[in-house]
Amino acid sequence: MKRINKYFFDRESPKKDYILGTFYANYIPVGKNGILFRSPKKDLVQIVKNALNSQHTIVSDPRDKSSHWLQIDNSPLRHQLDSLGLNVPKDKREFPQYPERMFLSHFVRGFLEARTKLITGKRNTYLRIGFNESFLSSLDEVLVKYVGVQPGKLKENYLWYHQGEFMRIYDFIYQNWDDIAQKNLYLPSLKEGLEKDYSQNVPVYKFVKEAQARVERVKERLLTGEVTALEAASEGYHNPHSVYQSFKKQTGMTVRAFLRLYVVPKPKAEIRNRIEQAKELLLNGAKGTEITPQIGYKNVCGFYTLFKKVTGMTTKEYKKKFIELKPLSFERGV
Repeated sequence: MKRINKYFFDRESPKKDYILGTFYANYIPVGKNGILFRSPKKDLVQIVKNALNSQHTIVSDPRDKSSHWLQIDNSPLRHQLDSLGLNVPKDKREFPQYPERMFLSHFVRGFLEARTKLITGKRNTYLRIGFNESFLSSLDEVLVKYVGVQPGKLKENYLWYHQGEFMRIYDFIYQNWDDIAQKNLYLPSLKEGLEKDYSQNVPVYKFVKEAQARVERVKERLLTGEVTALEAASEGYHNPHSVYQSFKKQTGMTVRAFLRLYVVPKPKAEIRNRIEQAKELLLNGAKGTEITPQIGYKNVCGFYTLFKKVTGMTTKEYKKKFIELKPLSFERGV
């Protein structure tokens, strides 16, 4: 019997989710225990074979050199695939529910590398993803929600994205790049295609300029000392993690290191004075949105967070506790 890691899909890992993405796209159940992974991309079949520690031979169709496959007969592995929603034909497969985003980008990368083609026209280049419409619709929702792309165009089992969205998709699927490259969990053709300079319309330097501009905005916001790293990275962009990746790539340091080096915390005495001012204003009926600029802050959420950190209470709790205790004042002679 040829060796294979028959419990590969039992363990949660980036590798498992990447390979699972390729299986959603290219796997066909055969008979009772049969597993057929078929793709026109031989290097993708080789990645799958290596990941499964398989000794099975990759077969290429002598009549059609764009068809390559790995055929395995293994009951435990087949049972795992069935339990993961792959016991149905490709046109019935649904996008899996991810309770956490931890390995979502790896799954999406695996699927895209298996089912994506770059289509270049006279004026534009498009990312075309082919699969069943229900799956593609859910994939589009994920990319809109977590990546910040504009909704793609779904037509006749194809999902299309304009090249203006390439940088966002690229940032998402290749985050944690050092780990991806070390473990060889990617297909070079898609990565190189997304990096290509489409100089006739929207060249790649525009995407780089966009990423650089985002990082500069984050640096400016952090230097005010009034927002957290997450708040700064989230402003105007849906995927803070991608901003963190771009930040490190362009500055050579993490956001946390930048904060330690350049963002000097305000002296404790100054913070206490500001909070004392805020307390007085609260007791006089002012709202948080009114108080924030008066004590020298621009971000109301940052003020609320700081107030609770210093006093141990929210502004609402503070007002409720101390306004009730505030003594009534009477004018003399009345």
